[in-house]
Amino acid sequence: MKKLYISILSIILCTQNIQSMELTTPPSNDCGYQIITKSLKDRPQPISISTKLNPLSEKLYDNNITDIEIRELVKTGAELNHAKSGDYPLMLYYAVQNGPQGVKNMKTIIELGAAIHNIKGEEDTPLTIALQYNGRKKNGEEKKDLTDMIQLLITYEKPTVTIYEDNRYDENGEWEGNNHDYSEREIREYIISQSFKQQNIAAIKSLLDLKLMTANRGLKEFVSTMEPNQPILNLLLSYGAQNIEDALLQIMSEASKYKKYSEKMRTMAQQIVYLPTDSDK
Repeated sequence: MKKLYISILSIILCTQNIQSMELTTPPSNDCGYQIITKSLKDRPQPISISTKLNPLSEKLYDNNITDIEIRELVKTGAELNHAKSGDYPLMLYYAVQNGPQGVKNMKTIIELGAAIHNIKGEEDTPLTIALQYNGRKKNGEEKKDLTDMIQLLITYEKPTVTIYEDNRYDENGEWEGNNHDYSEREIREYIISQSFKQQNIAAIKSLLDLKLMTANRGLKEFVSTMEPNQPILNLLLSYGAQNIEDALLQIMSEASKYKKYSEKMRTMAQQIVYLPTDSDK
């Protein structure tokens, strides 16, 4: 089998001298996580966010607030599913808070009933916001390290993604198309893609441990980043990724389309091909 891999690698190493090369990655219907389909009638109602002025709720936005203070404010009437005027809803605001206290505060508001999914009027969740802001540096501030926040929030994701859709028919009973809500799938795809783009090995490991993504899907996403990373590759293989031939063919396709990444793609291919196999041990 390794001879086949090396043959494919030799083709990849030659692609930089080929002006036009028609290659396609083999089609796959395996998105890498479980999907179920339900009727739109079964879709849960989104959770509303209050925008009414509530002085107690606005205190929840205070800098340096503690989890103990949050509990006291909620006891006295502060709303967690609330948005301060001109600001994110509270749960999204907390998602970008650095440090152990920020993580503790987020855990506290979730425990007390703050919504973290299916938020009315929002395409994002606290987890997608944390992934967006992780590593950002703005106006001379220190770069945000939201790794611990991401690790907390990812544990609240369900392995199964639900798609809501219904067929639509005209007055003569002819099929016209369908109405659908793919938001859960879009969120899962974003979580997977951002975890690999950021080379966040802790998040990738959590995706695997929590069965939010298969190792095969992970290897496909890893190749798509066009960024060699031996520890991530080793992690995916240790979790049972077996689609090595598909990955190499995907590298061939990407290398032919994106010449500026050819060096990185060759490195990635070499890392995959020259991994020891059972027969080498």
